Amino acid sequence: FKVKRTIEYVEFDGVLIPDIYLFISNFFSSNWLYSFLYMFSGILLGIHLQNVFASMIEKITMDIKHHKVISIIIKTISYSIMVGFIIIPLYFLLFA
Repeated sequence: FKVKRTIEYVEFDGVLIPDIYLFISNFFSSNWLYSFLYMFSGILLGIHLQNVFASMIEKITMDIKHHKVISIIIKTISYSIMVGFIIIPLYFLLFA
């Protein structure tokens, strides 16, 4: 995030560290447009990763019997990353 906002600091073991949770919470809960853009970017990333991994496996030319299992693994990883990117702003939009 390259945003011109002030980040509050918290003292932890005598050291001042930036409170990233508070920053992200305020950012996503107050800016619904940025939240939806972030979620849309996460969806595009998931689709892109699925295509990249599938293309990579085709280049390796694996046996046809393992192709189904690898395809399921690729989709699981890609969708997990996509859901992870969607959950963060959605949580702060709904509950913060």
